[in-house]
Amino acid sequence: MRKYICAFCLSAALLILFPAQGTTASLSISWNRNTESDLAGYKVYHGTRSGTFSTVVDVHNVTRYQIPNVQSGVTYYVAVSAYDRAGNESTRSQTQSVFVPAPTPPTSPADTTPPAGSLVINAGAASTSSNSVTLTLSAQDTGGTVTGMRVSNDGITYSSEVAYATSYRWTLSSGYGTKTVYVRFKDNSGNWMSSPAIDTIQFTATTPPEGSAVINPGGAGTPSEDKTTNEPADQAGQNEDLPLDDNVSPEPHTSIKPVIIFPEDSADNVSLTPVLESTSPSSEYNQAEWEISSDDGDLVLDLTTSSDPAELVVPDLILDPGVKYYCRVRFLDAQNKSTQWSDPLSFETIQVDPLDFNMNGIPDDQEMLIGEEIDLDGNGIIDLLQDDMKSLVTLVGEEYLSVRRSTNCKAIKRLTSFDPESIHTTDNKPADLPIGLLDFKLEVERPGDIAEVIVYLSNPAPEGSRWYIFDEMNGWKEYPYATFSPERTEVTLQLRDGDLNYGDSDGVANGIILDPCGIGVETDHTATLGVADGSKGPCFMSTSASDDAAARGALAGILFMVIWLLKKRESTKPL
Repeated sequence: MRKYICAFCLSAALLILFPAQGTTASLSISWNRNTESDLAGYKVYHGTRSGTFSTVVDVHNVTRYQIPNVQSGVTYYVAVSAYDRAGNESTRSQTQSVFVPAPTPPTSPADTTPPAGSLVINAGAASTSSNSVTLTLSAQDTGGTVTGMRVSNDGITYSSEVAYATSYRWTLSSGYGTKTVYVRFKDNSGNWMSSPAIDTIQFTATTPPEGSAVINPGGAGTPSEDKTTNEPADQAGQNEDLPLDDNVSPEPHTSIKPVIIFPEDSADNVSLTPVLESTSPSSEYNQAEWEISSDDGDLVLDLTTSSDPAELVVPDLILDPGVKYYCRVRFLDAQNKSTQWSDPLSFETIQVDPLDFNMNGIPDDQEMLIGEEIDLDGNGIIDLLQDDMKSLVTLVGEEYLSVRRSTNCKAIKRLTSFDPESIHTTDNKPADLPIGLLDFKLEVERPGDIAEVIVYLSNPAPEGSRWYIFDEMNGWKEYPYATFSPERTEVTLQLRDGDLNYGDSDGVANGIILDPCGIGVETDHTATLGVADGSKGPCFMSTSASDDAAARGALAGILFMVIWLLKKRESTKPL
């Protein structure tokens, strides 16, 4: 039996749980298991005075214990020892203190009820000869006030949010025929209508051809039966002072209209990487443009594919759990002429990401564990404890890696490692990707921003290696906006939201950057990561289990305690 507990540290986060009623709470602790073959169990020591333990509990051969009935506003002191089958007990671990804060006072239930509303185009007229129309709007909210709205011509792509108004000028999409306008309202609590208000109107031409007879002159909404040699009146620029829909698509050159057949409309519990399927196009259409927007009208994906126009495997990190999305598709030929857009289809994703059950933005099987005292940026603070960083263990090479957000990067929403063999495109693919590929999901300050992140490596990148990115439209390519540090243990990346050539693979300036990327080596043999020089490279703050550990510093037997406050149940809108 060892004299000291080996590497005594948390294997999971310490939780302080406040019940719905009362001021008591429970304190859960856990630790790494010892490796001795004669280990019999553990004892937990705790109390409310430093140096004095009022309670000793034999928890037997388990590695976690819950201290009941702890009081808010009190500091608790905790240590653990191990004992063998002969009853020999180790020296206790270093004592750790935890302050139990007071529970959050109850708050008023949040307003989660969206507003309701309606719209009427041109005071209810059946038709119009101008693509500039007036929307009459009415909206109500039971829990507050209506503050904003968004307008769309297709139910997929919405305008930017504008202040709520009872009258609003709008420009219909190009091309004659039945036009539908969609409006969604928002209240002062941020709740958007889940289903838009809708109205339709017939957009028709009335300009008669020169030199021809006109039947029923002046008849509203009745075009001439004669063939006209005149082009329809150019209405672009007629209402330059009016808000325009920047996302109006060019008029399709055929009557073909795809139909999305999977998933079903209004499906729920859809995967975060679903396969979207449509009816197959004729042979002349070799590409498909797919769009996906979130329930609040933000476009999250605009991707043109050519491998199989009738199918799209939604890339990882595009979709979030528990969110309603809308999608549509159109086909394009070799001259980039398109069919009509399909009717929009809605679906809702699964509530919890099965790969990230704790929803911390890192796949569960790639997380660094508390106790892996990794300090890759060398600032003396463990990476896991820094709010501006995310860390993981790569699937390929099993290297430690951390990413820090920098200029214009508001948050690192997700960070994941994946095997590049899952990408079947091989053109321009580097011969070796020694740590596989990373995928970021970054939130920037403003749509279209250039953001900067810093990637920290546990071992230097191989000499001569470069940074590569991948997207479905452009394939593999060396990324020019990546700078390696002299020691090659840091890579600074500059990325632009909405620019495929600048590291954003979702193809739209939506405030989110997605970037599959990694270290690539152009050789015919497998590259080996360099060995970090301890004087220059990353710092590994390891613990000691030897008898002289105490003499060598307080790191021996450190117990990492991370406190999570789970607030009292409060009603919040699902993200």
